Amino acid sequence: MTSQPEIPTFLTCEGAPIEVWIEVAGKMVPHYSIEYNAEKKEVSCWIASESDKPFAIMYKPTTDQYAMGLKIILDGVTSGGYIVLPEACNLRHTITGVQISDTEQRLFQFGCLQLTDDDAYLNKLAQNPHFGEIRLIVDKKTSFAASLGKVAHYDIPEVDKIHEKSKKGLTHHVKFGEKSVVATRSSYSSVSCGVIATFIVKYRPLEWLMATDIVARDQRASASPTPEPGPSNKRKEPEVKDEEDEEDEGENSVDEEERVLLAQLDKVRQKKLEREAEGGARKKIKLEPKKHFLPNEVIDLTDENSPAKSRQRTVVPKTPAPVIDLT
Repeated sequence: MTSQPEIPTFLTCEGAPIEVWIEVAGKMVPHYSIEYNAEKKEVSCWIASESDKPFAIMYKPTTDQYAMGLKIILDGVTSGGYIVLPEACNLRHTITGVQISDTEQRLFQFGCLQLTDDDAYLNKLAQNPHFGEIRLIVDKKTSFAASLGKVAHYDIPEVDKIHEKSKKGLTHHVKFGEKSVVATRSSYSSVSCGVIATFIVKYRPLEWLMATDIVARDQRASASPTPEPGPSNKRKEPEVKDEEDEEDEGENSVDEEERVLLAQLDKVRQKKLEREAEGGARKKIKLEPKKHFLPNEVIDLTDENSPAKSRQRTVVPKTPAPVIDLT
Protein backbone atom coordinates (compact mmCIF):
# COMPACT_ATOMS: atom_id res chain seq x y z
CA MET A 1 0.00 0.00 0.00
CA THR A 2 1.44 3.37 -1.04
CA SER A 3 1.47 5.96 1.70
CA GLN A 4 0.18 9.46 1.06
CA PRO A 5 2.89 12.16 0.81
CA GLU A 6 3.08 14.40 3.82
CA ILE A 7 1.42 17.78 3.31
CA PRO A 8 3.74 20.68 4.23
CA THR A 9 2.79 22.81 7.21
CA PHE A 10 5.19 25.69 6.49
CA LEU A 11 6.59 27.61 3.52
CA THR A 12 10.11 28.42 2.40
CA CYS A 13 11.49 30.41 -0.51
CA GLU A 14 14.89 29.99 -2.10
CA GLY A 15 17.15 32.91 -1.21
CA ALA A 16 15.08 33.91 1.83
CA PRO A 17 16.39 32.54 5.16
CA ILE A 18 13.00 32.33 6.84
CA GLU A 19 10.19 29.82 7.37
CA VAL A 20 6.56 31.01 7.34
CA TRP A 21 3.28 29.30 8.21
CA ILE A 22 -0.25 29.93 9.44
CA GLU A 23 -1.81 28.47 12.56
CA VAL A 24 -5.59 28.32 13.03
CA ALA A 25 -7.04 28.13 16.53
CA GLY A 26 -3.53 27.54 17.88
CA LYS A 27 -2.83 24.54 15.64
CA MET A 28 -0.62 24.05 12.58
CA VAL A 29 -2.66 23.39 9.43
CA PRO A 30 -1.74 21.81 6.08
CA HIS A 31 -0.63 24.15 3.31
CA TYR A 32 -1.99 22.82 0.00
CA SER A 33 -1.02 23.22 -3.64
CA ILE A 34 2.22 25.07 -2.99
CA GLU A 35 3.56 26.91 -6.05
CA TYR A 36 6.89 28.69 -6.57
CA ASN A 37 7.61 31.58 -8.89
CA ALA A 38 11.38 32.03 -8.95
CA GLU A 39 11.22 35.11 -11.18
CA LYS A 40 8.92 36.98 -8.80
CA LYS A 41 10.39 35.33 -5.69
CA GLU A 42 6.86 34.30 -4.67
CA VAL A 43 5.50 31.25 -2.87
CA SER A 44 1.74 30.66 -2.80
CA CYS A 45 -0.52 28.04 -1.24
CA TRP A 46 -4.04 27.37 0.10
CA ILE A 47 -5.33 26.72 3.61
CA ALA A 48 -8.76 25.85 4.98
CA SER A 49 -10.43 28.70 6.85
CA GLU A 50 -13.10 28.34 9.52
CA SER A 51 -15.53 31.07 10.47
CA ASP A 52 -14.93 32.76 13.84
CA LYS A 53 -11.66 30.87 14.34
CA PRO A 54 -8.60 32.96 15.26
CA PHE A 55 -5.42 32.59 13.25
CA ALA A 56 -1.80 33.67 13.65
CA ILE A 57 1.08 34.38 11.27
CA MET A 58 4.14 32.40 12.34
CA TYR A 59 7.74 32.78 11.21
CA LYS A 60 11.23 31.57 12.09
CA PRO A 61 14.36 33.30 10.70
CA THR A 62 17.24 30.96 9.88
CA THR A 63 20.15 33.41 9.55
CA ASP A 64 22.01 35.72 11.89
CA GLN A 65 23.91 37.48 9.10
CA TYR A 66 21.47 40.33 8.55
CA ALA A 67 18.11 41.74 9.63
CA MET A 68 14.88 41.39 7.70
CA GLY A 69 11.71 43.40 7.44
CA LEU A 70 8.21 41.88 7.37
CA LYS A 71 5.17 43.57 5.87
CA ILE A 72 1.76 42.02 6.50
CA ILE A 73 -1.10 42.51 4.01
CA LEU A 74 -4.53 41.05 4.81
CA ASP A 75 -7.26 41.08 2.15
CA GLY A 76 -5.19 43.58 0.19
CA VAL A 77 -4.75 46.04 3.10
CA THR A 78 -1.46 46.66 4.96
CA SER A 79 -1.93 45.47 8.52
CA GLY A 80 1.49 45.52 10.16
CA GLY A 81 5.26 45.84 9.85
CA TYR A 82 8.10 44.22 11.81
CA ILE A 83 11.89 44.14 11.99
CA VAL A 84 13.53 40.71 12.48
CA LEU A 85 16.89 41.17 14.19
CA PRO A 86 19.86 38.81 13.58
CA GLU A 87 19.80 37.63 17.19
CA ALA A 88 16.29 36.24 16.61
CA CYS A 89 17.75 33.46 14.45
CA ASN A 90 16.03 30.06 14.86
CA LEU A 91 13.39 31.44 17.23
CA ARG A 92 9.67 31.06 16.56
CA HIS A 93 7.73 34.31 16.37
CA THR A 94 3.98 34.82 16.44
CA ILE A 95 1.87 37.67 15.06
CA THR A 96 -1.68 37.38 16.35
CA GLY A 97 -3.27 40.75 15.62
CA VAL A 98 -3.13 44.27 14.23
CA GLN A 99 -1.67 47.06 16.36
CA ILE A 100 -4.30 49.71 17.15
CA SER A 101 -2.39 51.58 19.91
CA ASP A 102 0.96 51.46 21.69
CA THR A 103 -0.29 48.71 24.02
CA GLU A 104 -3.33 47.18 22.29
CA GLN A 105 -4.10 45.02 19.32
CA ARG A 106 -7.13 43.35 17.78
CA LEU A 107 -6.83 39.64 17.11
CA PHE A 108 -6.88 38.11 13.63
CA GLN A 109 -9.76 35.78 12.86
CA PHE A 110 -11.82 34.52 9.96
CA GLY A 111 -15.39 35.72 9.56
CA CYS A 112 -18.35 35.04 7.26
CA LEU A 113 -19.16 37.38 4.40
CA GLN A 114 -22.72 38.43 3.71
CA LEU A 115 -24.04 38.30 0.15
CA THR A 116 -25.89 41.36 -1.11
CA ASP A 117 -27.57 42.45 -4.34
CA ASP A 118 -26.51 46.05 -3.75
CA ASP A 119 -24.65 47.04 -6.93
CA ALA A 120 -22.42 49.32 -4.86
CA TYR A 121 -20.51 46.13 -3.94
CA LEU A 122 -20.40 44.76 -7.50
CA ASN A 123 -16.85 45.93 -8.27
CA LYS A 124 -15.35 45.63 -4.79
CA LEU A 125 -13.42 42.45 -5.60
CA ALA A 126 -12.30 43.78 -8.97
CA GLN A 127 -10.82 46.78 -7.18
CA ASN A 128 -9.09 44.51 -4.67
CA PRO A 129 -7.63 41.43 -6.43
CA HIS A 130 -5.84 40.34 -3.24
CA PHE A 131 -9.03 39.87 -1.24
CA GLY A 132 -9.01 36.38 0.33
CA GLU A 133 -5.22 36.38 0.81
CA ILE A 134 -2.74 36.64 3.67
CA ARG A 135 0.50 38.13 2.34
CA LEU A 136 3.87 38.41 4.03
CA ILE A 137 6.53 40.41 2.16
CA VAL A 138 10.12 39.90 3.33
CA ASP A 139 12.97 42.29 2.50
CA LYS A 140 16.61 42.42 3.48
CA LYS A 141 17.60 45.25 5.83
CA THR A 142 20.85 47.09 6.43
CA SER A 143 21.86 50.03 8.61
CA PHE A 144 19.01 49.37 11.03
CA ALA A 145 18.94 51.11 14.38
CA ALA A 146 16.47 51.82 17.17
CA SER A 147 14.65 55.11 16.74
CA LEU A 148 12.56 57.39 18.92
CA GLY A 149 9.59 57.15 16.59
CA LYS A 150 6.33 55.48 17.59
CA VAL A 151 5.22 52.09 16.40
CA ALA A 152 2.73 52.44 13.57
CA HIS A 153 -0.97 52.00 14.35
CA TYR A 154 -3.45 50.64 11.84
CA ASP A 155 -7.10 51.46 11.35
CA ILE A 156 -8.25 48.64 9.12
CA PRO A 157 -11.52 49.00 7.17
CA GLU A 158 -13.45 45.77 7.46
CA VAL A 159 -15.36 44.39 4.49
CA ASP A 160 -18.22 42.12 5.54
CA LYS A 161 -20.31 42.08 2.35
CA ILE A 162 -19.73 41.04 -1.25
CA HIS A 163 -22.03 41.08 -4.24
CA GLU A 164 -23.91 37.84 -4.88
CA LYS A 165 -22.51 37.71 -8.44
CA SER A 166 -18.93 37.54 -7.21
CA LYS A 167 -17.29 34.28 -8.36
CA LYS A 168 -14.17 33.64 -6.34
CA GLY A 169 -15.54 31.11 -3.88
CA LEU A 170 -15.32 33.76 -1.19
CA THR A 171 -17.51 33.27 1.84
CA HIS A 172 -14.89 34.20 4.44
CA HIS A 173 -12.79 37.29 5.11
CA VAL A 174 -10.32 38.50 7.70
CA LYS A 175 -12.05 40.26 10.54
CA PHE A 176 -10.67 41.52 13.82
CA GLY A 177 -11.75 40.14 17.16
CA GLU A 178 -11.40 41.27 20.73
CA LYS A 179 -8.78 43.72 21.91
CA SER A 180 -5.79 42.33 23.74
CA VAL A 181 -2.92 43.97 25.61
CA VAL A 182 0.55 43.67 24.09
CA ALA A 183 3.98 44.68 25.32
CA THR A 184 5.33 48.00 24.13
CA ARG A 185 7.31 47.54 20.94
CA SER A 186 10.49 49.31 19.91
CA SER A 187 10.70 51.36 16.74
CA TYR A 188 13.52 50.92 14.22
CA SER A 189 14.82 52.80 11.21
CA SER A 190 16.44 50.81 8.44
CA VAL A 191 17.45 50.72 4.80
CA SER A 192 15.95 48.09 2.52
CA CYS A 193 18.10 46.14 0.09
CA GLY A 194 15.08 44.80 -1.79
CA VAL A 195 12.41 42.16 -1.45
CA ILE A 196 13.78 38.63 -1.10
CA ALA A 197 10.47 36.73 -0.80
CA THR A 198 6.69 37.13 -0.88
CA PHE A 199 4.54 34.50 0.82
CA ILE A 200 0.90 34.33 -0.34
CA VAL A 201 -1.56 32.22 1.65
CA LYS A 202 -5.00 31.99 0.04
CA TYR A 203 -7.80 30.91 2.35
CA ARG A 204 -11.18 29.35 1.55
CA PRO A 205 -13.65 27.05 3.35
CA LEU A 206 -12.67 23.39 3.26
CA GLU A 207 -15.77 22.45 1.23
CA TRP A 208 -14.72 24.85 -1.55
CA LEU A 209 -11.15 23.51 -1.56
CA MET A 210 -12.48 19.95 -1.99
CA ALA A 211 -14.97 20.97 -4.67
CA THR A 212 -12.12 22.47 -6.72
CA ASP A 213 -9.83 19.44 -6.11
CA ILE A 214 -7.28 21.49 -4.19
CA VAL A 215 -7.90 19.16 -1.25
CA ALA A 216 -8.69 15.49 -1.86
CA ARG A 217 -11.73 14.01 -0.12
CA ASP A 218 -9.61 11.45 1.73
CA GLN A 219 -7.58 14.30 3.23
CA ARG A 220 -10.62 15.85 4.91
CA ALA A 221 -9.75 14.57 8.39
CA SER A 222 -6.23 16.00 8.27
CA ALA A 223 -7.32 19.29 6.70
CA SER A 224 -9.40 20.56 9.61
CA PRO A 225 -7.51 22.18 12.47
CA THR A 226 -7.38 20.08 15.60
CA PRO A 227 -10.01 21.37 18.06
CA GLU A 228 -8.93 23.04 21.23
CA PRO A 229 -8.94 20.68 24.24
CA GLY A 230 -11.89 21.19 26.55
CA PRO A 231 -11.77 21.72 30.30
CA SER A 232 -10.21 18.90 32.26
CA ASN A 233 -12.72 16.43 33.64
CA LYS A 234 -13.02 12.72 34.17
CA ARG A 235 -15.56 12.05 31.47
CA LYS A 236 -14.60 12.57 27.86
CA GLU A 237 -16.88 14.99 26.07
CA PRO A 238 -18.75 13.41 23.16
CA GLU A 239 -17.55 14.43 19.74
CA VAL A 240 -19.77 17.00 18.07
CA LYS A 241 -19.82 17.19 14.29
CA ASP A 242 -20.69 20.26 12.29
CA GLU A 243 -24.07 20.14 10.58
CA GLU A 244 -22.37 20.70 7.24
CA ASP A 245 -20.14 17.67 7.85
CA GLU A 246 -23.15 15.52 8.70
CA GLU A 247 -25.00 16.70 5.60
CA ASP A 248 -22.00 15.99 3.40
CA GLU A 249 -21.53 12.55 4.93
CA GLY A 250 -25.26 11.83 4.53
CA GLU A 251 -25.27 12.86 0.88
CA ASN A 252 -22.16 10.79 0.19
CA SER A 253 -23.63 7.69 1.86
CA VAL A 254 -26.92 8.03 -0.08
CA ASP A 255 -25.06 8.40 -3.39
CA GLU A 256 -22.90 5.39 -2.59
CA GLU A 257 -25.93 3.29 -1.62
CA GLU A 258 -27.64 4.26 -4.89
CA ARG A 259 -24.59 3.18 -6.91
CA VAL A 260 -24.47 -0.18 -5.12
CA LEU A 261 -28.19 -0.85 -5.67
CA LEU A 262 -28.01 0.07 -9.36
CA ALA A 263 -25.04 -2.25 -9.80
CA GLN A 264 -26.94 -5.07 -8.12
CA LEU A 265 -29.98 -4.40 -10.32
CA ASP A 266 -27.82 -4.59 -13.45
CA LYS A 267 -26.46 -7.96 -12.32
CA VAL A 268 -29.95 -9.33 -11.69
CA ARG A 269 -31.15 -8.16 -15.11
CA GLN A 270 -28.13 -9.69 -16.81
CA LYS A 271 -28.70 -13.04 -15.09
CA LYS A 272 -32.37 -12.95 -16.11
CA LEU A 273 -31.47 -12.36 -19.75
CA GLU A 274 -28.92 -15.18 -19.70
CA ARG A 275 -31.42 -17.56 -18.12
CA GLU A 276 -34.07 -16.73 -20.72
CA ALA A 277 -31.56 -17.28 -23.51
CA GLU A 278 -30.49 -20.64 -22.09
CA GLY A 279 -34.14 -21.69 -21.54
CA GLY A 280 -35.01 -21.09 -25.20
CA ALA A 281 -32.06 -23.15 -26.37
CA ARG A 282 -32.83 -26.03 -24.06
CA LYS A 283 -36.52 -26.56 -25.08
CA LYS A 284 -37.05 -30.20 -26.10
CA ILE A 285 -39.39 -31.59 -28.75
CA LYS A 286 -41.78 -34.13 -27.34
CA LEU A 287 -41.12 -37.44 -29.04
CA GLU A 288 -43.41 -40.43 -29.26
CA PRO A 289 -41.97 -43.48 -27.61
CA LYS A 290 -40.29 -45.84 -30.03
CA LYS A 291 -42.50 -48.70 -31.11
CA HIS A 292 -41.59 -52.06 -32.59
CA PHE A 293 -44.00 -53.28 -35.25
CA LEU A 294 -45.19 -56.80 -35.57
CA PRO A 295 -45.06 -58.64 -38.90
CA ASN A 296 -48.06 -57.84 -41.17
CA GLU A 297 -49.18 -55.03 -38.76
CA VAL A 298 -51.22 -52.30 -40.40
CA ILE A 299 -49.94 -48.81 -39.51
CA ASP A 300 -52.36 -45.89 -39.53
CA LEU A 301 -50.59 -42.82 -41.05
CA THR A 302 -53.61 -40.54 -41.07
CA ASP A 303 -53.64 -37.15 -39.32
CA GLU A 304 -53.98 -37.22 -35.55
CA ASN A 305 -57.10 -35.08 -35.75
CA SER A 306 -58.71 -37.30 -38.35
CA PRO A 307 -61.58 -39.56 -37.20
CA ALA A 308 -59.74 -42.43 -38.76
CA LYS A 309 -57.17 -42.07 -35.99
CA SER A 310 -59.57 -43.66 -33.56
CA ARG A 311 -59.73 -46.89 -35.47
CA GLN A 312 -58.04 -49.84 -33.85
CA ARG A 313 -54.98 -51.28 -35.38
CA THR A 314 -55.90 -54.70 -36.90
CA VAL A 315 -53.48 -57.51 -37.23
CA VAL A 316 -54.42 -59.75 -40.19
CA PRO A 317 -53.31 -63.29 -39.54
CA LYS A 318 -51.23 -64.77 -42.29
CA THR A 319 -53.17 -67.40 -44.28
CA PRO A 320 -51.04 -70.38 -45.14
CA ALA A 321 -50.59 -70.85 -48.88
CA PRO A 322 -52.54 -73.80 -50.35
CA VAL A 323 -50.59 -76.89 -51.15
CA ILE A 324 -51.05 -78.14 -54.76
CA ASP A 325 -50.38 -81.72 -55.44
CA LEU A 326 -48.70 -82.09 -58.84
CA THR A 327 -48.25 -85.82 -58.66
